[in-house]
Amino acid sequence: RMNLLMGGTEYTIAERYTNMTKTLFLAFYYSAIYPSAFFMCFVNLFVSFFIDKFSLLRTWKPTPLLGPYIAKFSRIYFMTTAIAAMAITSSYFFAGFPYDNLCPEDVSHSAYYGTWQIINGDGEESTATIEPGERSYHFCNQFLGPGDNFAFPAFPDNQPPGSEWMTEEQEQLTGIY
Repeated sequence: RMNLLMGGTEYTIAERYTNMTKTLFLAFYYSAIYPSAFFMCFVNLFVSFFIDKFSLLRTWKPTPLLGPYIAKFSRIYFMTTAIAAMAITSSYFFAGFPYDNLCPEDVSHSAYYGTWQIINGDGEESTATIEPGERSYHFCNQFLGPGDNFAFPAFPDNQPPGSEWMTEEQEQLTGIY
């Protein structure tokens, strides 16, 4: 009876793989808008490795031998899917930048020249002066995802005519993804 109490805690290898793949997937998904997600993923996996190693050697019960099937499945199917998802979501993240839905126009509208009274977001009044030659902007939907402007993949050529917002560098980067 005493040996049964010293047998260790039960665990499942599938749970450990699930935690690892979840961390990798989140790092891949948010890598375009938060590049340090890779570093955070590394730290998480590094700490998890040593905690799992200690637990496997000291506190967990031995499990039945499963072979390399879970590792092969994860490497072949999950990693391929996760990298494809990273490329697709990064493409949409880079294509939508700067996320303000404003497209510049090359003309300055004379109807807006002069000094104007404006109220800022805090309710304070101030003045704004618009002079000839200042750039004006119009609304454009910069979201190429599901909806009115849906485009797959998010290439620079898929910007609506008259509402081009991408810079040359942004077009190159989006084209790479």
